[in-house]
Amino acid sequence: MKKSIFFTLLFILVTLSSSKADTENQKIVYTCTNSEVKCYLYKTCDKLVSKCNLFRGKIYKMQEQEAKNMGKVLCSCGEVK
Repeated sequence: MKKSIFFTLLFILVTLSSSKADTENQKIVYTCTNSEVKCYLYKTCDKLVSKCNLFRGKIYKMQEQEAKNMGKVLCSCGEVK
């Protein structure tokens, strides 16, 4: 009985710690809320801000996976058009 309780608690702790580690490993990126802007960047730049303003969007800071889920792709500042 004690072994089953121990292994259950161990399983819960391992599960919780691994999900927290996944979140901590995500990089923070910057993207525009407007769907016309297809890029995200690791650091914001003037070109991204200008393009986002042109499409009346807002710059958002989020985890990289969220940006990917929105259909955004990684770009460098020079690739923002």
